[in-house]
Amino acid sequence: RDSANGHHGYLGQSGGVSLRNSPEPGSTDFEGNYLGPASGVSFINRVWSRLHQDERARIPDGLQNESSTNTAVFMFGDKPYSHPQDVDFNLPSFETAMELVAVYFDFSMVTYRFLHRGRVEKWVKQVYESQISISNLPVGVMVARTAIVLMIFAVSTLHKEPLPTNGTSQSERWYAASTYMLSLESGPPRLETIQVRLIRCLYLLSSSRANECWYSFGTALQVVTALGL
Repeated sequence: RDSANGHHGYLGQSGGVSLRNSPEPGSTDFEGNYLGPASGVSFINRVWSRLHQDERARIPDGLQNESSTNTAVFMFGDKPYSHPQDVDFNLPSFETAMELVAVYFDFSMVTYRFLHRGRVEKWVKQVYESQISISNLPVGVMVARTAIVLMIFAVSTLHKEPLPTNGTSQSERWYAASTYMLSLESGPPRLETIQVRLIRCLYLLSSSRANECWYSFGTALQVVTALGL
């Protein structure tokens, strides 16, 4: 090691000496935690960059170029949707709906319990009793509750369905229908207003759309503050 010029060397196979710069001292945060090139923060950043490169490598060049010019600002860099956001939907059978609710609570969202299962099952019954559809839209508090039910369908279907092979995804259709319901919401914000947006965020994270999730969570946080929670 040459202490005068800040380099250290090692012998190669040919007996020569190879020089490389010594790492610069790492910086620290306000609490004295190490943030240099060998820190955990730096490692996570390198992993994220590599995964981002791998994700982009799976997307054809044509789609990447199209995404760079046509993607909305709040979705830029996310996984593109497999089809246009069609808001038309037909409810599954009531038995299938209850199975999707069970999948949601038993498998999909076992950690974040911000919904009460009994109330959700009651909301599902109300949706079916009212025969809610694109031509028979809900009103009042049922708008947000219907959006929650549709988002549960989206999350559970995402958990169950294989990767789409024909360019369509049923979970994305439920997501689009729930998004349309939220566009109809009016009046003061309610607890359901927050709950449906939290499910949206978890769905977006599960479907490789972290940027859209980030902005959606910002909106949810503002509603949380507005309600004083």
